[in-house]
Amino acid sequence: MELPMAKKNGDISMAAAVFFPDLVAVVTHFLDILHEGDKLTWHEGMIPDSEIWLKIGGDHGGGNFKFSIQLANTSNPNATNNTIPVCIFKEKDTPANLETALGQYRSQIEQLQQSSWRGKSVKVFLFGDYEFQTVNYGLSGSAGARPCLHCHCTKKDMAYCSAERSVADQQPRTLTTLATDHEKFVAAWSKLSNAKHFHNVIRS
Repeated sequence: MELPMAKKNGDISMAAAVFFPDLVAVVTHFLDILHEGDKLTWHEGMIPDSEIWLKIGGDHGGGNFKFSIQLANTSNPNATNNTIPVCIFKEKDTPANLETALGQYRSQIEQLQQSSWRGKSVKVFLFGDYEFQTVNYGLSGSAGARPCLHCHCTKKDMAYCSAERSVADQQPRTLTTLATDHEKFVAAWSKLSNAKHFHNVIRS
């Protein structure tokens, strides 16, 4: 099928895209296959016996963006045969394009986070390069005043060890703080020049 995608110059055009509509079914089927082949592992206690660790992420290369799933409960989690592309589109992974192509999975990912498989709870983790992760967490990117994915540290202070940073700068980012900062950013008219005052959270 084709989806309306934004190009670098801002023009919108139709781009080829393929995807599995039911992410939950793909994950469940993949787990069942690995279970039947006795290929699931908990890495000698590194993963709790009661949990399944599911990795969801993306990567752009060769002109295509690929959104994939991987299971950490395998001997080689990052291997090609443990990677299942669930959505591929022929365009750059800009915030607008990711929302167009992957927005359909938002509620399904939330469902997976609250699900279980054969009595084991599913834990979902995001993987991908820095640019992909900043887009998904709603940050303005590496050029922002506070680019860290994990805390409110400034770009300048990232050159120092944690003991030399202020307590405020080391406040961890959470889904709650991301949502709060974005609400404040929007209330301040969503001006990009003010992003640093809201820990560089510019998208929900």
